[in-house]
Amino acid sequence: MDAISQPNKASSYEQCVFVVANSFVSIIEVLTRNQLVPQLAILFNLLATLTFFLPKFRGLIFGQDDSPAPDSSPLIRIICKLVTTELGEPSKGAPQEDLGRELLGFLEAMCFELADEDALKFSELVRTKDVMMTLLSTNQPASFLEQVVRILAKLSIRKQLCWALLSIQDPDQEVAGKKTPKNNVTERLCSHLVEFKYDGPEFYKFREHILVYFTQLSLSHPDVFSNLSGTPVLLASVLWHIATLATPLWEEDERLIESPANALELVQYIERAVYFMHYLMFSAEHEINLGHKLQQAPPRPFNSVLQLFIVTFGRLTCAEPPDWLEDDARIKLEQLTDMARDIFELVAEGPDADDIWQAYQDDLEDEKLLDEEEMEAQMVDAD
Repeated sequence: MDAISQPNKASSYEQCVFVVANSFVSIIEVLTRNQLVPQLAILFNLLATLTFFLPKFRGLIFGQDDSPAPDSSPLIRIICKLVTTELGEPSKGAPQEDLGRELLGFLEAMCFELADEDALKFSELVRTKDVMMTLLSTNQPASFLEQVVRILAKLSIRKQLCWALLSIQDPDQEVAGKKTPKNNVTERLCSHLVEFKYDGPEFYKFREHILVYFTQLSLSHPDVFSNLSGTPVLLASVLWHIATLATPLWEEDERLIESPANALELVQYIERAVYFMHYLMFSAEHEINLGHKLQQAPPRPFNSVLQLFIVTFGRLTCAEPPDWLEDDARIKLEQLTDMARDIFELVAEGPDADDIWQAYQDDLEDEKLLDEEEMEAQMVDAD
């Protein structure tokens, strides 16, 4: 640390940082080999601070192999081993939780202002199925998962990593006959969008980070956008997520009725999720047959996905906002109608769409008639 803070010559500063960074990598390797979890947590906390405040340190802490390659990093290899050996069993207790939190904090610090030439060094981390499945396991705490997805979102915008995240060979470096092992990141994140244990309001932010990840990834390359917009499991999972968000509004959830702030927040989550789906559908070069794509989704848990679509987007398109909503939430929901209708008409067209619209108008008339009958009854009682 003295060598970094007080170099003898300004010209030797980078060399000092290089030596110190490689020494830290060696220390991490020794601690990992001996399973010294508390010490590793403390060290990653220190490294996160150094990475954040010393820009030179960020590029050098990856370490260097004897025969370096653009995507090789001794540090990332050690972290991959550490994740699979120490973070795979959350029941180990507080020391492991501390390690997970500090390791993710360090990785997130590394993602800030990451140089393009360094981004590729994360390839081994995101390509390795065992590592990604451990980090994204449903056994991990929600706060841990949320931070993992934030890190993936920061990495996903990088063209150097987008192919690794999708388990696809880079078209510019494609090798004939070579297959890229699947990392199942897309499938696992989609499963989190439909997992019942993440349905509550406390998980809305976590699920929105997943949508941010897919949005960022789709922006990294036109071919990546085409891949994602045509992926049935992603489209069905986003629909499921929107349905999970929207259902409490029309089922008069007491928690929302009693808290206008929570109701407004929920409407904002719905708005952003619908916007993402609209972006996937209408930014493509070719028209997407959404109904066909939804039917191609895995039967479990999507065996009634078309009915779910009709109910959810029928409400967003044709139904009046719940009358208990405050004005600001009601206005936002009304402003969402045109975008929801665009999506709705990709599946329900012509007479089918008219029938659904008429069904909601009939329901509205029935409600008005019932209200009038109740008022008349009350007036008779008053007389």
